[in-house]
Amino acid sequence: MNRKMETRNDNRGVQADNVIEPIVKSGAHEDISGARGGKRGSVFFGEQVLQSIRLQCPLGSTDYEQAVREAERFAAWTDEELWSLMYGSTLKRSYHVFSNGYCPSCREPVPMYNWKLDVIRYPWKVECPQCGEHFPKNDFHRFYESGLGEDGVFDSDLADRQLLYNPEADSEKWVPFGVDDGNGYAQDGHRWYFVAYYLLFGHWELQVLEAIRSLSRAYVITGRKAYAHKAFILLDRLADLFPSFDFKQQGIIYEKEHYDDGYLSYWFRSCTHIRDLVIAYDMVFDGVRGDEELVAFIRQKSERVAKTASKRSLDEICRHIETHIFRDAQHHRNKLESNFPMTDTTITLIRVVLGWQSDRPGIERTIAELVDRATAVDGTTGEKGMVVYSAYALFDLAMFLSLFEQLEPGYIAAVAAEHPALKDGYRFFVDMWCLERYYPRIGNTGSFAMPDRQYAVFHYRHEFFTTQLDPDIEYFLWKLYEITRDADFARVIYLSNERHIERCLTKSLLTPEPARFRDQLAALIGERGCRLEQRSVNKERWRLAVLHAGEGRDKRACWMKYDSGGDHGHSDGMSIGLFAKGLDLMPDFGYAPVQYGLFEDGPERPWYYSTAAHNTVVVDGGNHRRHEGLVSDIGTSTLFAGGGKLQVIKARAPEMIAGQRFERTIAAIEISAEHSYFLDMFHVEGGSEHVKYSRSTLSELTIDGADLLPVGDSASSFGNDRTAGGMMKQFATAGVTAPGQWRAIWEVDDSHFRVNEPGERVALNYIDLTEDAELLTALSWVDLWANTGDNKATGQQSAWIPTVMIRRQGAERLKSDFIGIYEPIDESGSRLLATSSRRLGQDGWAIEVKLDQERDDLLLVADRESGYTPMVDGVRRYELEDGRQVTTNAELVLIRRHHGIVQHAAIVNGSSLHADGICLELGSVQRYAEVSGEAASYLTLE
Repeated sequence: MNRKMETRNDNRGVQADNVIEPIVKSGAHEDISGARGGKRGSVFFGEQVLQSIRLQCPLGSTDYEQAVREAERFAAWTDEELWSLMYGSTLKRSYHVFSNGYCPSCREPVPMYNWKLDVIRYPWKVECPQCGEHFPKNDFHRFYESGLGEDGVFDSDLADRQLLYNPEADSEKWVPFGVDDGNGYAQDGHRWYFVAYYLLFGHWELQVLEAIRSLSRAYVITGRKAYAHKAFILLDRLADLFPSFDFKQQGIIYEKEHYDDGYLSYWFRSCTHIRDLVIAYDMVFDGVRGDEELVAFIRQKSERVAKTASKRSLDEICRHIETHIFRDAQHHRNKLESNFPMTDTTITLIRVVLGWQSDRPGIERTIAELVDRATAVDGTTGEKGMVVYSAYALFDLAMFLSLFEQLEPGYIAAVAAEHPALKDGYRFFVDMWCLERYYPRIGNTGSFAMPDRQYAVFHYRHEFFTTQLDPDIEYFLWKLYEITRDADFARVIYLSNERHIERCLTKSLLTPEPARFRDQLAALIGERGCRLEQRSVNKERWRLAVLHAGEGRDKRACWMKYDSGGDHGHSDGMSIGLFAKGLDLMPDFGYAPVQYGLFEDGPERPWYYSTAAHNTVVVDGGNHRRHEGLVSDIGTSTLFAGGGKLQVIKARAPEMIAGQRFERTIAAIEISAEHSYFLDMFHVEGGSEHVKYSRSTLSELTIDGADLLPVGDSASSFGNDRTAGGMMKQFATAGVTAPGQWRAIWEVDDSHFRVNEPGERVALNYIDLTEDAELLTALSWVDLWANTGDNKATGQQSAWIPTVMIRRQGAERLKSDFIGIYEPIDESGSRLLATSSRRLGQDGWAIEVKLDQERDDLLLVADRESGYTPMVDGVRRYELEDGRQVTTNAELVLIRRHHGIVQHAAIVNGSSLHADGICLELGSVQRYAEVSGEAASYLTLE
């Protein structure tokens, strides 16, 4: 189970203009008392919906049999046994056994959630995945039952402490070994929370909560009221105890107490639990009508044991459940205050389930505001952690809106018409899916260099909304296709199901006529193909641009993020990444490692957040200034053009370094349909030391044309902030090197990720053209633990990846112009024979690239922030060393020659180009234009 959505985000509310406010405040709801005086029937599972579900899932069908099988485990229990299943708040719950720990028996590492649970075979136990030992060694169940009071709640003062021993002990020494009384087992200065972990993830999630969910689903599918009866007993008993649960007072997370709000678990999971409970309540609400046996049992328990509020009728039982679970959650928003929009969708679902008819106008106003804010940043919330937090927000929103589509067909279309940005968010994750294999690892998201083989918004469907009675995110995407006619919304369904039509739109019984939609999807793929129609994009509010090129196996893409920080973000201003040859060739590190203890002083997590851990420039050894919240106020793009043979993104953010200039330009230049190279220009002014970091994936680094001398691991001259407590090592220097005279080649080792075919060569070639700069290399630490797919922390858990650093030092207000070229290469090797750069006074640079014996490129890059002499007659004349003259008003120019004759030319942000016999006059400034052949015509891309 992936539980990475866990680190506290103190800005988890809703944001507009950097002011965090919840849409639905604690207690801000209409008080619909009397249960059946307010809630008169199921909202989402009315008779028409039940008939549709049961027609799709008849007796004997796979879904029917699965629902019965899952529910019968709990339906076989007596009412008394079910009522006794729920424990009270007197017992601690822990999110980990020992987050950065080991097994006390075999002493092998067992970090985070790797302890195994099997509540059927080994109840009240956790199992070491390394040696198979079970803990606690004592029979905690007997100890628990010995301490139950008259109210059915555990009291440690009543419990028989003589039961706290290890029955496996063969000597007095081992009697206390592995014994846990609910407060953990202590040894060697550490504590293992075996029981508290089991109570949270085993007893609560896999027993009580799962019983409520499975019994409710089984009632909806089969119509057997006995299932609704059993679910109601659990809901009522839970309501007796629920308000007393307070994770901040009773819970443990990363071995720390009194830290995170929540009910049984911390806020994120409490929010999902409440959502599941209110939907389950809606499912079975109509199934207990006339169930006098239920009323009699609950009344007897409340009078004799629980001594709770009066439960003499079904209305009073419903009022008790609604008041003590759902109203309590509304009034204690802090206990489920999660990543936006989860809390607001959950509280709104409570309002809908308890009072849709009477509160509908207010609910619809809330939904409108919720959708606006959830799509405020280029169609997303703006939260960093792209494949985790940002994508999950849209997943949660889609599931929320899909419930209303079930209630009123056409609802999604109506919302999309009223909120045009809704479609933009889901399109955002189409355009960011590079090579249909990777997403940029921006902020706390994913694992280092791991492929993303499905559309990001689908990522969490395997953990949340996983049952056949949850909405299907694929159906939501299909509705977006029907609304927008954007075929990519349909294609991602097909691609995310590994191109198997028969797997598509099969996840939910709530999808109407799924076979018809599959036929339509198959027809669309047959007629229009499955290739995504991606375009290069600049998401100015998210501060992220991606340049796409190529088709099929020859796809490549580069990205640049031009802000720093944000919720779940890193100090990663102006960082870049590159995908080509099927691989992530310049991966960001991804989610900061948490398995080393969230509250310990280790270097791992700070390292991931640091600027030096990213492909960017560090000034004076410090981290970039970060923005807080969801909407960024750092970084501005100043030039963007995508879609041609020359593509470019340029952005500036001097505020990141409190300097005068911090500006980066990335240009993608197509050599052929299969290959591109990427020009990188980074201008920095401020401070007295600038270091540019470049890293690839798991690889071996070769430096051609320069001799390196080792300088050790500590590299004290580089500062502890940059080595991040040992997260970089094996430093070497070649001293100040001549521009263009050396190359760095990262030979990629794909044996760990196994993305491409075995033996397929992929490498990244880097040529540096920076003047007066020192070349340094080192190894940088990255975490690979999250890539393990089972409960055993086996295999390669971390790695050291080669790093190239270009350093310039000088007096305060140092000016640096970092210039380099990145080139993905394969078996055929580099396509760049030579490169050079030359400063053209204050006006810019001329970059010359010799592609082969027949072709060469000239790139002219204007510098509009460094003096920039006035133009004459609206143009500027550039004199090159070889006597060539270029006259243009464009900000970026590409001229490609074949045997000295212009083969292709392109301009960005200009209208005029005269050079090498070509004459291009557009009349007005164009964002991009290109000419080919004899320049008989030109193409303008809007």
